[in-house]
Amino acid sequence: MRPSKRDHVLKSAIALIEEHGLNAVSLESVTDRAGISKGGLMYHFPTRQELLLGIAGALAEEWEQQLRKLAGGRRTASTQIPGSAPMYCPWRRRSLGRNSC
Repeated sequence: MRPSKRDHVLKSAIALIEEHGLNAVSLESVTDRAGISKGGLMYHFPTRQELLLGIAGALAEEWEQQLRKLAGGRRTASTQIPGSAPMYCPWRRRSLGRNSC
């Protein structure tokens, strides 16, 4: 299945954060990276704040999916949380642009 244009924009913005940090994410840099027009970007994310909220939502969804995988059917928080630590550091680096955990 081909990703939606919105997902493509989010992946492009996340890649910019990974490579250059959060301050590098502007509407112009995302349009350049995603290969879309400013109007195409504005259709999905009218402001930088909306784009950043979209990025946060996409990363939170990805983290939740990883937590569900790690939980493997276990239902209590005490059995789910310890398994999430190994994937937290890469997520933090990617989402916050920090090199240490």
